[in-house]
Amino acid sequence: MSQAGLQVFNDYILHEVRITINAEHWFDTLSVDYMNHRNDPDHVPEISRPCLFEFDGVKLDTIGIRERGNASVFLNSVKFKKPYKLEFDAFKNLKLDELKNLNLNNFTDDPSFVREAMCYKFIRDLGLLAPRTSYAKVYINEQYWGLYMLVESVDKTFLKDHFGSKGKDGNLYKPAQTGQAYLNTIDINDTLYKEKSGLELKTNNATDDWSRLIHFIDIINHPDMVGFKDSLLKLFDVNAYLMRLAIEELVDSWDSYWANGNNYYLYEHPGGSIIWISWDMNETFPNKHGLDLNRLAGAQYLLPTNHYDGRPLIKAIFSVEEWKNKYYDIVCNMLNNQFRVQYMDTTLLRWHQLINEAVYNDTNKFYPYESFDGSLTADLVSTDFTFPRSGIRIGRNLPGIIPFVQQQRDWARKQIELLGYSCDFAETSNRKYKLSLFPNPSSQNTLNITWDSLTEGLARIQLINAEGKLVVDIYNQKAIDNKLQADIITIPAGIYWVLKLDADGSVGCGKWVKF
Repeated sequence: MSQAGLQVFNDYILHEVRITINAEHWFDTLSVDYMNHRNDPDHVPEISRPCLFEFDGVKLDTIGIRERGNASVFLNSVKFKKPYKLEFDAFKNLKLDELKNLNLNNFTDDPSFVREAMCYKFIRDLGLLAPRTSYAKVYINEQYWGLYMLVESVDKTFLKDHFGSKGKDGNLYKPAQTGQAYLNTIDINDTLYKEKSGLELKTNNATDDWSRLIHFIDIINHPDMVGFKDSLLKLFDVNAYLMRLAIEELVDSWDSYWANGNNYYLYEHPGGSIIWISWDMNETFPNKHGLDLNRLAGAQYLLPTNHYDGRPLIKAIFSVEEWKNKYYDIVCNMLNNQFRVQYMDTTLLRWHQLINEAVYNDTNKFYPYESFDGSLTADLVSTDFTFPRSGIRIGRNLPGIIPFVQQQRDWARKQIELLGYSCDFAETSNRKYKLSLFPNPSSQNTLNITWDSLTEGLARIQLINAEGKLVVDIYNQKAIDNKLQADIITIPAGIYWVLKLDADGSVGCGKWVKF
């Protein structure tokens, strides 16, 4: 049997989802359902409302829809573009491409529309478990509601695809919607531990056996016990977790376990280790001075040491010198392989071009189209945001993804050096080099640019006139073999400085004469 969702999660296609809800005030109804459950989850169950559904021409009658999420709901509470959960088997025994449900994510804090998808791709490309994603234009009651990301659910179908029929039946845990789960020892023998842990059991609820998880939590909270290392290795895939942590640190996923104590799954494989599965990586690639309320700041931040006592899993793992050095090895390897602009830029540009028109026409998006247009190579100085409940006002400054990657690479190298570990990191930043421009002089509006210096991926091209005024600014230019061609808008005759702004902070410069 083939893997479920191969058609749905084809990210080379811009999909189309059409939802028809036969309710006069459907938006308010879904929002009220969401808030009632959130305010009293023990007594008010999650409610799915019936709707008609169509995916790329395939129709299902009838499925369930409900509002979902946390920060993606409240950070933009005045907006109409909410995240939703589609449950194909809510009312009938239906599936879509062998999937029982599907998440519609709304890009609350992401003007690029690619951050979360890129994070999951990092993880999957390392051979680890992570949800798949794709893009879809979503219509609700025939109105274009906006571009959404389709995100795979971590559920029984997900587990069966990865572990087979015999490996899908273990316990699956997830932090509760409104809280954190730090995995600390509350009282390991307390019968109320299930309620106090902050975790929810998502499978095997009838059996309700938490004994293996409690044993795991007991071990990580006692790293000084005799035989600790061997005991943890028998229960937990430490190496896989270190790879995930390295990714989360490099993309600065502050809304994860190491910082905010949430957004993960723990799966107890029936015949193997407890496995960590990353989730909800939309709050990534942030500016270090922006929306980052839970950062564990410090000179040795690559190792989140400040709150060791509050994150027992991390404290336990890094109490073993061998695992600490393994983590440095993983970070170093990623800096020289996956976490490079050259590794990312082809995928980023493909997604950017795929969704460009859908973003432009999305009137419910949270940022103007210009922010999306420049999001790969240019920083976005955002407006302030006020939290609806507390009234706290903060500023958000979201960096361009590619400059951010280079900045993080430089930062991680310095962190490793501070920690006394060496990493072969050959690149240099902030170089200046000469551009060759032709034809020059020219009467054409097409400019061919070449250079001899080694540069990284996508670039931004600017033309400055003789008066020092910026007259052309072109984002997301893809270089091939140190060459690219820029289509210049009609500009008057004159002398222009051409700047090529690279992801690593380097600048190419040349003089061009237009007649």
